[in-house]
Amino acid sequence: MQSSGAGARAFQNARLQKKLKKQADAIISTANTAYGQGRYAETEALCRQILNELPEHFGALHLLGLGAFASRHFEAAKQALKYAVTVDPRSAQAFSDLGATHFALGEYEEARTSLERAIALKPSFPMALANLGNTLLHLNRVEQAIESYDRAIGLKPDHADALCNRGLAELALRQLDRAKQSFERALLFQPRNVEALVGKGLVNIELKNFDEAKGALEAALAIRPGSAKILANRGRLNLEASSLEQAAADFDAALALAPKLEVALQGKAQVALAMGNTAQAILACTTLLEEYPRSAIAMALLSACFANQGEIASAIELLDAALAIVPDASLIGRKIFFLDYLSDADFAVQQAARKQ
Repeated sequence: MQSSGAGARAFQNARLQKKLKKQADAIISTANTAYGQGRYAETEALCRQILNELPEHFGALHLLGLGAFASRHFEAAKQALKYAVTVDPRSAQAFSDLGATHFALGEYEEARTSLERAIALKPSFPMALANLGNTLLHLNRVEQAIESYDRAIGLKPDHADALCNRGLAELALRQLDRAKQSFERALLFQPRNVEALVGKGLVNIELKNFDEAKGALEAALAIRPGSAKILANRGRLNLEASSLEQAAADFDAALALAPKLEVALQGKAQVALAMGNTAQAILACTTLLEEYPRSAIAMALLSACFANQGEIASAIELLDAALAIVPDASLIGRKIFFLDYLSDADFAVQQAARKQ
C-alpha cells in the first residue's frame, strides 16, 4: 500500500509538472510578444508568474534578463542571466547576453569570460565575436580586439558596428589607412551610422584631410545635433586646421552640454594655450584632472601652462608625473627643453634626461 501511494504521488506530480509546463509555454509566448513590443514591465510580470511555479524555467529566466537589460536594470539582468546559464550551461545566446550585461556594468574581465564561453559553444557567432572585440578594446588588448572583429566580419561582412569598432581599434594603433577603409565600409552598409561618421572624421583629421573630416562630422551632427562628443571632435578639427575661434566655440558648446567631457576639456585647454589665455587653460586642466586624475594629457597641458608662467620646476614635475603614466618621447623632449631654463639643473641632470 505504501509503494502504491508513493507511485500515485509521483504520477500526480508528473501530471502537475506537465500541466504547469503547458501553461508556462502559453505565458512565455505572451511574454515574448510583450518584450518584442517594448512592454518590459509586462514581460517581467509574466516571467515571474512562470518562475513562481517553475523556478528553473530557462526561457523565463533568459527573457527576464533580456527585459531587465532593455530597461537598463543591469544588475537585475545579470542576476537573471547568471541563473539562466546555470540552468542551461549549453546556451551560447544566454552566455553572450550575460557578457553584454557585464560589459554594460563595466565588468570587462567578466564580460570577456562569458563571451569566450559563448564563442566556445558556438564558434560562428558574429554578435558574440563583435562584443568580445569591444570588451578586448576596453581592456586595451587592441590587436586581439581586431582579430575578434575580423572573425565577426568574416561571418557577417555587412556587420557595420564591427567594422566601425575595428576602425576605432585600427585608429588606436595608428593604422590610419586601414581605419579609414573600415569606417567607409561600415558607412557603405549603414550610411547614417553616427559612430562610423565620427570615426571617419577622426581618421581624416589625423590624415590632414580636413575637408573630408568636416563633411563626415557635419553629417554626424545633422543626424545627432545635440551631441557634445561630435561638437568636441569638430572642435579638434578646427584646432588642427588653426581655426581657433571656431574651435573655441565648439569646445564651449560641447562643455555647455557635458561639462566634464574629457575630449572637450582637453580641447578647451589646448585652444586656450594656442590663443595665449593661460589662466583659462589652467582652469580647464584643473577640471580635467579633478575628473581624470591619471590623465597624462592633462598633466602635459598643465605643465605647458606653468612653463608659460615661468614656473619651470613645477612644469618639469608635471611632465615627470605624466611620464610615469605614459612613457612618451615627445614629453621627454619637452622636459629636456625645459631643463635648459632651470638654473639648478646641472649637466648630469640634463644628460640623465637625454639618456631617458
